[in-house]
Amino acid sequence: METFLQYLQFSTAAPFGYAMFYSFWLAVFAISATVILRSIIKKHTWRLRFLASVLAMTSAVLIVGANIVFENGLNLNPATVTFNPIGVWTDADSTIEFRPDGTASFEFGRRYADRTKPRQGEGIWRLSGDFNISIVNSNATRSLPPLRVISMRDEFRLILEDFDDFDMWDNHLGFKKRL
Repeated sequence: METFLQYLQFSTAAPFGYAMFYSFWLAVFAISATVILRSIIKKHTWRLRFLASVLAMTSAVLIVGANIVFENGLNLNPATVTFNPIGVWTDADSTIEFRPDGTASFEFGRRYADRTKPRQGEGIWRLSGDFNISIVNSNATRSLPPLRVISMRDEFRLILEDFDDFDMWDNHLGFKKRL
């Protein structure tokens, strides 16, 4: 369900972008409702205009509803008092393992290929601030982009924080701790 929801997400850094997004879908809903009501009153419920309006109204409800459900379950600044990164975190073909001794191993797959250098290796991890985890690669002096702790429906997730503003985030929920 979360994968489905994250693909329907709208994100923008444009001023008033969200207002335009919701206004557009509100207009689609209103126009569709008007056409549906006229078709029902005139008893033309199987005409193409009626069916197209039902489809448009369903799309508007689905997309707006998915955005609301996703946003309500997402916490970009979770209380990290109970957060324990130790363990294996996976995201499709990518894996990060945080060990109790402060070391970590990582292997980033296709999704992270352009965003992380190197793609695999070992390093030292540490919590930095309330929401970030830094990994310094043991083969080099530079560290990987920080991992940001977020939560989705009270389950901690790790996302690669290589953006300046959360409006530029692609809504991908990132790494999930393997149980």
